[in-house]
Amino acid sequence: MKKIYSMLFVIVFMLIICSCSSKVTNYNQVMISVYLEGTNDNKGIEIYNSSEDKISLKNYSVVIYNDAATTIKEQISLKGSLDAKECYVICNPNANDELVDKADLKSEKLNFTGSEAVALMYNKVVCDTIGKIGTANKNQDITYVRKIDRVENEKEFNPYDYIIYGLDNFNYFGEFINSVTPDELLAGPQFLVELLDGDLFEEKEEDVLMGTGYALETPLGTSWDSSSAYFVFPSELELAEKVGAANASYAGGNFSLKVDFTKISTPIANASTIEEWGMPAKNFVVDNIDAADKCYVQSVKNEELLNRNNRISAYVWTQKENNITLLNYEIIKNGYSKLDIEGNYDMLYKDIPYYSYFVNAKLYAELNQLGVFGQKDPTWNYLLDRPKV
Repeated sequence: MKKIYSMLFVIVFMLIICSCSSKVTNYNQVMISVYLEGTNDNKGIEIYNSSEDKISLKNYSVVIYNDAATTIKEQISLKGSLDAKECYVICNPNANDELVDKADLKSEKLNFTGSEAVALMYNKVVCDTIGKIGTANKNQDITYVRKIDRVENEKEFNPYDYIIYGLDNFNYFGEFINSVTPDELLAGPQFLVELLDGDLFEEKEEDVLMGTGYALETPLGTSWDSSSAYFVFPSELELAEKVGAANASYAGGNFSLKVDFTKISTPIANASTIEEWGMPAKNFVVDNIDAADKCYVQSVKNEELLNRNNRISAYVWTQKENNITLLNYEIIKNGYSKLDIEGNYDMLYKDIPYYSYFVNAKLYAELNQLGVFGQKDPTWNYLLDRPKV
């Protein structure tokens, strides 16, 4: 009899160990896959089970922290179970019907402004978060969708795990998908021939030129530096009068106008000032433009064409044979500039805002400690804190 009890004890003990092991595995493979903070009551969270096993959601909950605090404001207990490789959607019941129709659980407790941290908990232990707990976050008017190749939950929010989609984008709830592959995301926006089908800007009122998001092929002008270049624009656009003599150069019967590369903050390298990483950034720009067969200038949709310095502010594309690249984007991805951008969701490539591609490029450069994000400038004398002679 003692032997029987001993064997039963061993069996029960092993089952408990296996059960605990399974829970640990599932715990590590259950994560927030979509976060949406949108207009009015459009609030949604999606949970994804990346494991090979069906799991019980009994001990899981979504919690919303108080603004800039470590105390919990709301806690929503999840119900039922979640199959392997499947998603579980929670939303506010007053959200858009398109989101409500996809929901597995509706709760009025799911109400946040983007400033609060939101977490997935298992048995009161945080296993994944959006935002930093105890900090005022800036996750409003945004849709985060987890990258399909980033399937490990993290107690501390890692924005590189997510793609930023536009406001009130419900397309990615209910199925673990992205609109691009990981390689396409890192490659950035691509040039489309239809970008040449419209006018570069619209004149809304006197001296206010509004970008349309369309592009124009522009011959290269006279010179360039780390964050700008001169390009020849058709005289019928009458842009030379708008930018003024300080931002125009006349040569060969044409006006070359100064274009600042929008959305980047590159170290300075010009005739009067050279900053750390300024020369490598300038050389990168010069090499790319000098090697180009063609260049295109693209205005920023719904933003004024001229910036506060009365220069044209635009995206610049360079073409070498059949390869067209967005120079502003490549400057950031290679670590030659920090990001100088607020959320602008009006320009999309494959449903992803240009803004999101730029944020991802910055995070990629930071992760790999490229250029200004961790490397030493080979042209800089760090002992004397000035450029090498």
